[in-house]
Amino acid sequence: MIRLYLIRHAKSSRKNTRLSDFDRPLNKRGKNDLPLMGNRLKRDLIIPNAIVTSPANRACTTAKSIAEKLNFPVSQIIEEPQIYEASASTILNIVNQFNDQNKAYFVFGHNPGFTYLAEKLSGEYFGNIPTLGVVGIEFPFDSWQFVSAETGQCIYYNYPKKEE
Repeated sequence: MIRLYLIRHAKSSRKNTRLSDFDRPLNKRGKNDLPLMGNRLKRDLIIPNAIVTSPANRACTTAKSIAEKLNFPVSQIIEEPQIYEASASTILNIVNQFNDQNKAYFVFGHNPGFTYLAEKLSGEYFGNIPTLGVVGIEFPFDSWQFVSAETGQCIYYNYPKKEE
C-alpha cells in the first residue's frame, strides 16, 4: 500500500500587485491556519516519508511549516518546478516517478490541478479543495508507477474550516 496526500497551499495574499503570482506570500489567515492543520495531521498520525512541493512562495512556505510541525527535515523537501500551474496529468506523471521506497508522499501545490487529480485518482467528487485542504488517497500497489485513474481510495479529507 502507498499513500498520496495532496495538500493545497494555505491562503495567500494578493495585496502587493507588484508581485508575480509565483511570488505571492501567505496572508494572515493562511499563516494562522498552518498550526491548526499541522496539529490535525500530527493528531491523525499522518506523517510523510517524503515531501514534494511547487516552488511557488505560498506552496513552499506551506510545505516548510507543515514539515516543521511534523518534525520532518525541511532540508529534505524536494521542489518540483513542474507542479506550479500543472494539470492533473502533469502531476500524475510526477507521482508515477516517485521513489518506491517512500510509501507516503505529501505533495504541496495548487488548484485546479490538485482537485482534478484527487477526483481522477479516487473517483470521488471534491468540487474544489479549499486552501490548506488535505486529500489522502491510498493505492493497493507497492509502486508509484501503477497509480492511475480510479485506482485509489480516499482515506482522508480535511481542511481548516471543517467541523471536527
